Amino acid sequence: MSTLVRHAAALGRPVALRIVLSMVAAVIAVGAAVALLATSGYLISRAAEMPPILLLTVAIVGVRFFALLRAASRYVERILSHDAALRVLVRARRDFLARLVAAPNAALPRSADLLSRAVADVERLQDLFVRVLAPPVVAVVVALGATAAAAVMVPLGAAVMFGGLAASAMGLAWLGRNLARSATARQQEARAAMGTEVADTVHASLELVAMGQGEAQVVRMMAADARLAGVMRADAVGAAVAASLGTAATWGTVIGLAVVGVGAVRDGSLAGVSLASLVFIGLAAFEAVLAISPAARASVAVESAIERLESLPSAPPSAAPPAAACEATARGPLTLAIEGISVRPAPDAPAVVRNVRLAIAPGERVALLGPSGCGKSTLTRALVGLLPFDPGTIRVDGIDIRDVDVRALRSRVRLCDQDAHVFATSVAENVRLARPEAGDDEVLDALRAVGLGPWLATLPDGIHTHVGDDGARVSGGQRQRIILARGILADPDLLIVDEPTTHLDHDGARAYVDDLLATRAGAALLMTTHRLSGLEAFDRIVVMRDGRIVESGTPGELVARGTEYPRMLAAARTVDGAANVPVVGSPKPA
Repeated sequence: MSTLVRHAAALGRPVALRIVLSMVAAVIAVGAAVALLATSGYLISRAAEMPPILLLTVAIVGVRFFALLRAASRYVERILSHDAALRVLVRARRDFLARLVAAPNAALPRSADLLSRAVADVERLQDLFVRVLAPPVVAVVVALGATAAAAVMVPLGAAVMFGGLAASAMGLAWLGRNLARSATARQQEARAAMGTEVADTVHASLELVAMGQGEAQVVRMMAADARLAGVMRADAVGAAVAASLGTAATWGTVIGLAVVGVGAVRDGSLAGVSLASLVFIGLAAFEAVLAISPAARASVAVESAIERLESLPSAPPSAAPPAAACEATARGPLTLAIEGISVRPAPDAPAVVRNVRLAIAPGERVALLGPSGCGKSTLTRALVGLLPFDPGTIRVDGIDIRDVDVRALRSRVRLCDQDAHVFATSVAENVRLARPEAGDDEVLDALRAVGLGPWLATLPDGIHTHVGDDGARVSGGQRQRIILARGILADPDLLIVDEPTTHLDHDGARAYVDDLLATRAGAALLMTTHRLSGLEAFDRIVVMRDGRIVESGTPGELVARGTEYPRMLAAARTVDGAANVPVVGSPKPA
């Protein structure tokens, strides 16, 4: 419960007034319901004695008043509570996304599990005030009010009323939380398995069909669905048992009040017309108490959602950046220095980048060459803060990047990843992702700069043409150029392009490199590649093997040394018959 209280205080502070007013309205609504039934019971009993109609006027007006009050206060409570819940949801989703952006990619859970947290767990937080904290508060206030009313009528009835309400509330809360704990654990495991099967089916549908495994995957998905349905049915039985016990407690208390009330009528301490009011007060008061069981179950679900959201790894907090670090975030020529870093693609994986040292001067164009799997992509992700590194240091203009705000770092150093996602929207919106405020003319200029002008002229809607799900309507070369246009539009001080020519033929790869160098003229560039096409135009070539840098120099210097780079050229001549059409290593799987 401390977790709930802590998060309620954090999330509810901006909407505290709405939450308090919604609880007050809820208390008035349930109190009006109790008063309505009590007044109705008195009116029916009194009317049975057939008194003059004037003697019933007050009771009739009371019934109408409490009915209208109940409806109006319930409406106000719904408006205020849902408005507060939705505001909390917006803030919770914003905080989650901010934490997700800052989290090291290697430590993130699988995409299906991450999607479940982003949707189901975040949305569960809106129940914190409406379904978890409000019902107990309303139940306590209404129970005390009902007990006080019963004490005025029959002192012994107050004891029966309080005992029944208190015992039911505590019993239902205990039962609800215990049932929900086991239910939530089972459902989360079953939902995670189901989500994984669905994600695998959707993402790998083409491969599954091509390999003849489509039907087998559907069987696995249906089996996971059946397990989830079975768990949910079993949990529904537990909830039904709790609801039945709540109903039994309600009628047990009502019968107890009736017995006490009849005795009071016999000894003359209670008027006969008030007996129905006493019984109906107890019946109506349980409307608030019975809501405790669902609230207890919801509290476990919310606690579990909070734990899953908090388990998402985040970047370690750092002290406030020194003044020098703030200056390092200013735009302009940039110097990058990598000093003996080692990087792991995942926390429990061995290091694939080991003791790398590399410096990039302002405006320098560097090609990082090496076979697939040597650690090039892992290194680029560490340079923009997507992967942690230890030991070693990465410095931007002499400042450790761990002392620079990650957003400021990425505004100066941009990564065009080889596996960057192409969204199911227009070409323009995919490019504008780098700078949302950019106009169509700026987007068009960036696309033309990467050689997509002729292609855009053939599209029915130009830059506003949709590219399909994950860029299904564009070729591999067009996809890579759209991703590059993002980097061009962002205009960083250092652009890192990771394996851009992997899926291109020789002519396409050569044209891509030429366009890349032309668009980044005078600006710093780091391109990773396993191909040698066009590398002679770079200022420096850095060769990487098995996670280490084995040599570095200008293309002419490396050829003159006769070491790693010349051997690559010789191997390319042997395989392809031409020095400018080599392929080193094999492309990474898509």
